[in-house]
Amino acid sequence: FFFMREAPPFRRAYWSLPLEYVDRLLLNGQPLEVYQKAIRDTDVDGEFWKHRNVLCDLRTDTPLGGIHFVGGWYDFFLRQMLKDYTKAKASGRGDVRLTVGKFAHWQLFKYVPLYTRTVMDFYDHYFAARGRKATDRDQAYPVTLEIIQSREDSISYLHLTDWPPRDTVPMNLVMTSNGRLVDEKAATHQEEGVVRYHYDPRAPTPAVGGTTFNAKNCGEKLQDDFERERLANGDLVVFTSPPFETDSLIVGNVKCRATVKSSAQSVDIVCRLCRVDRKGHSYNLCDGLERLWDAGSAHTVEVDLGPTCVLIRKGERVRLQVTSAAYPRWLRNFNTGNRDIARETELGPVAEQQIPMSRAVVNDLAEYKGRD
Repeated sequence: FFFMREAPPFRRAYWSLPLEYVDRLLLNGQPLEVYQKAIRDTDVDGEFWKHRNVLCDLRTDTPLGGIHFVGGWYDFFLRQMLKDYTKAKASGRGDVRLTVGKFAHWQLFKYVPLYTRTVMDFYDHYFAARGRKATDRDQAYPVTLEIIQSREDSISYLHLTDWPPRDTVPMNLVMTSNGRLVDEKAATHQEEGVVRYHYDPRAPTPAVGGTTFNAKNCGEKLQDDFERERLANGDLVVFTSPPFETDSLIVGNVKCRATVKSSAQSVDIVCRLCRVDRKGHSYNLCDGLERLWDAGSAHTVEVDLGPTCVLIRKGERVRLQVTSAAYPRWLRNFNTGNRDIARETELGPVAEQQIPMSRAVVNDLAEYKGRD
């Protein structure tokens, strides 16, 4: 099941138009109702999606009892799980815990000991030791996060009172036309300019690792070959910070804000934050996509890259990849401006994307100071 995308029918389906007939290619001519509804309701708040994005136990006001959310930094369910955690915690209707590990959805099988210990400890507390004082670490720090860090470091965890952590200091980084990420306070007008790259809907930029459904291409992945190939192809730009002068623990939700203009009618902006080790190897952390319509004129867009918890050691750097696709993780932009993506049968021309650096910033980076 996980590797069927390598089979000829799946490869053919990935490149077929219109999308409304793709299910028939894979199901002997039969339509799949849930797929048909999904591709026609492209609004995340639309009728099809609004009830599917909330844990069923949170749709009513009944008591929750005990609930423990467990996920991974590269799990495609993580973003919504964190929203469910926040909603459950705010409701005050039960004992709510959160554990996040360094794994993708299909990699959780490697974490069976962690899951078993986590579940059994939670049940032990909830059923057998409900009278324990709140000074116990399990009760006082209900959030446990595995820290993403260099593979030379041993596994370590951050214990918090809540998510996102309260005691953080903002770290805003500005993109420059020479491919750097600099502290917002150090940015100068000499570093302004315009960065350009192209996007071809007939050869959309792929993705390496991340929160994909493909078990062979998910989680933390080395980005070196991908960056080298796509930079040479001209459909990717990267921005890299100077080496960090001290160890920094970055925890929270990351966003990227930029002004974008495209030669196409619509444009997708994909931003991906990476950790670059002391040897110069790049590893993906978190990423996100935002689609703009009427992209012929300049628009400011904010891309939500999602959550992370990463230790950047002294001498390491952070890097931002910017492109216009991560296919087939996300549907490609057809470059036609047609909002009826289910019935679109054409592909537009290669688009040139422009990003003025004066308004491009990685914001909501939060450095944790350890007093939560």
